[in-house]
Amino acid sequence: MFIIWGPQRTFLYNDAYSGILADKHPAAMGGDFLDVWREIRDDLLPIVEQAYRGEPVQMDDIELWMERNGFREEAHFAFSYTPVRGETGAIDGFFCVCQEITGQVDAERKLRESEARAKADADRVRLALDAGAIIGTWFWDLPSDSFTVDEQFAKAFGIDPKLGRSGLRLEQVIATVHPDDRSGLIAAIEAAIERGGPYAHQYRVCRTDGKYHWIEANGRVDKGADGTPVSFPGVLLDVEERRRTETALRASEEFNRRVLASSSDCIKVLDLEGQLEFMSEGGMGVMEVDDINMVRGAFWPDFWEGEEKAKALSALEEAKRGATGRFQGYATTRKGNPRWWDVVVTPINGVAGQPEKLLSVSRDITSTMHAQAALRETSRRLDAILNNTREAVFLMDHQQHCVYANAAAEKLTGYSAEQLQGRQLHDVIHHKRPDGSHYPIEECPIDRAFPARAQMSGEELFIAPDGSFYPVGFTASPVLDDGGRPVGTVIEARNIAEEKAREEALQEQKRTLETLNRTGAAVAAELDLERVVQTVTDAGVELTGAQFGAFFYNVRNEAGEAFMLYTLSGADRSQFESYGLPRATEVFKPTFDGDGAVRSDDILADPRYGKNTPHQGMPKGHLPVRSYLAVPVTSRSGEVIGGLFFGHPEPGQFSEHHETLMLGVAGQAAVAMDNARLYRDAQLEIVQRCKAEEQQQLLINELNHRVKNTLAIVQSLAQQSFKSDVPSEAARLTFNARLSALAAAHNLLTRRHWEKAFLSEIISSSLHATAGEASARVVLEGPEVVVSPQTAVSLAMAVHELSTNAIKYGALSTDVGEVAVTWEVSKSEARPRLRLEWREDGGPTVTAPTRKGFGTRMIERGLAAELQGQVALEFAPDGLRCVIDAPLPEA
Repeated sequence: MFIIWGPQRTFLYNDAYSGILADKHPAAMGGDFLDVWREIRDDLLPIVEQAYRGEPVQMDDIELWMERNGFREEAHFAFSYTPVRGETGAIDGFFCVCQEITGQVDAERKLRESEARAKADADRVRLALDAGAIIGTWFWDLPSDSFTVDEQFAKAFGIDPKLGRSGLRLEQVIATVHPDDRSGLIAAIEAAIERGGPYAHQYRVCRTDGKYHWIEANGRVDKGADGTPVSFPGVLLDVEERRRTETALRASEEFNRRVLASSSDCIKVLDLEGQLEFMSEGGMGVMEVDDINMVRGAFWPDFWEGEEKAKALSALEEAKRGATGRFQGYATTRKGNPRWWDVVVTPINGVAGQPEKLLSVSRDITSTMHAQAALRETSRRLDAILNNTREAVFLMDHQQHCVYANAAAEKLTGYSAEQLQGRQLHDVIHHKRPDGSHYPIEECPIDRAFPARAQMSGEELFIAPDGSFYPVGFTASPVLDDGGRPVGTVIEARNIAEEKAREEALQEQKRTLETLNRTGAAVAAELDLERVVQTVTDAGVELTGAQFGAFFYNVRNEAGEAFMLYTLSGADRSQFESYGLPRATEVFKPTFDGDGAVRSDDILADPRYGKNTPHQGMPKGHLPVRSYLAVPVTSRSGEVIGGLFFGHPEPGQFSEHHETLMLGVAGQAAVAMDNARLYRDAQLEIVQRCKAEEQQQLLINELNHRVKNTLAIVQSLAQQSFKSDVPSEAARLTFNARLSALAAAHNLLTRRHWEKAFLSEIISSSLHATAGEASARVVLEGPEVVVSPQTAVSLAMAVHELSTNAIKYGALSTDVGEVAVTWEVSKSEARPRLRLEWREDGGPTVTAPTRKGFGTRMIERGLAAELQGQVALEFAPDGLRCVIDAPLPEA
């Protein structure tokens, strides 16, 4: 039996029907019934449509030419189509009880053919006899024992015709009889002679072709008046074909008997009045009839009652008209046991083609009817369960084609059950990935449940009719037959979008709390201002999902509208350096004024954006920003310390929740920054105090050292200036000039806090102190060079001596003379070297002194020793030249 369900004519059948399907099983399961039997579609379509119209269909014998096991064959079926209504009352399918009766029909056909052949054979025998269709004659003169035969007889027995005419003995005649038949033949002859009268006997003889053939001898023994046998004439008939026919007829009758005996159907023969004449052995069993005589001659419709009897009478009349009567009814067996029967009544036509008898075949369908009722109840309950569950349930066949989808499945997928049936579910709702690439069914874990014969579960993405994706949780379980072979798959699925959203929200809340706790703990324990700001900025990027974040200090420039970038997260600082500092535009100003948070889903569409020159918005090449969020960081004192700014290249990324979070983080940041600033100020005050104390001690030590050095220099200058051979007035003037040069150097160093001095200032100061207005004719050229205080004093005294010499004897002693002082610094492996050159020009002709004075010795020896370098004096005729080459000491 089988069920056809739905507009797609989904084909579901039991194991017994799989034998009818042959090699079409198991592929037929879940397919379109008419597609499975496509070769007989035209025969089935009208009766299928009739069943879908709600009309029961019953046929006792339908002839179909079906393709099974690789070839086309004739088949016969007895069946009934019972329409089945769904929950709405509409016809959703039909139930079929079906039995293949090809063997029975073939047996009946062979029986009829055998009977016809037997009748024809008998007719041919009669015609042969009537027409003298004999193969020979004989005459046996019994007294003389002379056996004469005609030529045909002689040929039939393989006897020489000449001997047959002259007379033979019986032994010669029967020599060609089959050995097995010879004794029987002799006995039959002797009996015929004994009693006289007609004689007939069949036996085999070997004919001229060397083969044994059945013949029949027909004769008569004539006796004389005294009863003595006198003659035995007769003829021979060829009965080979007739015996074959009779044998076939007996075999056919036996076969039919066995068929009828083995059939569980109740097969009955009725006369045209409906009186029972015959009932098969199997029928007696199923009807619980112990003796056929108990029911022979009974009026068959009386086996039924009420409406069922009316159906039986109607079927009887149909058969009497030459048609087929069929019905399903309820009746008890002879022992009172209730049964449901599927009944077919057909005519048995005579030679003239008119009904002579009626054949009634009743099949016990009690179990089928109970199964149908149970199936309907099970189907009703199953549909009630599946259509009220929130889980989507799909039933797939062995080709992964959908054969069933409940209401929840329709809601989940957006497709009706009719749209899904007969199609691979994967191709409808699971055929591509979110990136648009193809998703092969071979890689689908849902599909793998079938070949793996194992339950699969997990999460996947289904595709809605509009092309969007939604997450589902699924369980795919294979459906196995009794042999453990997979024949389909049951898929349960549910939309887990809300579950995923709740889970993601919980995870996001967890991450947020962890970030807030981590940030709060970090900033509470941190007193380094830069690390506090960086921690807060990084936390803001993490909490909001921003592409980048920044903290700008609220520092005004001279125009009162610039802010200093302090920290950056998610981007490189170099990406901001070329744009300059932000200004108090309409977008930035509310944050730095402390007016509250500024949040925009799309800053490019914000009315405050693009109002200020020169960029009218973001500068070219700026990091892309569409979503914008900024919160002020306000100190406990009310001072706006700065602002936290976050950006994202996609619009609509920041929510009110993000804004609330960042206001809280900004509050934490403000407290931490206040603490860090207080700590930094305290540390700075401590450092400055320590530095002041160190500077004070340094100054005391330096003063002590400088006083000693200065007194030593003054003492040396006095000794060199007030020699016995120098007039006292000249010595005094020289001593005062040298003291002035020393004082000028000290004044310069004092202005520099005795920390360092610039070479150009030392030379210029010493020149002015020594040469006065004449210093204007001294040209200075060289890079800015920083020297130590000790080196500065030595160089100042050297310049004083060179200037004094130039005024007295050299280029500055005339009105046109000039002095060029140049220097340069060259790099070396150890430390930089200073090369300074003093060159005079335009003065009187120079001659080398006969003795070296204090100035010359101080320059060549003292300065060289001080600088740890070389000093060379060249008294060229055109002007004095002094070259100083020494490593540059650290300032």
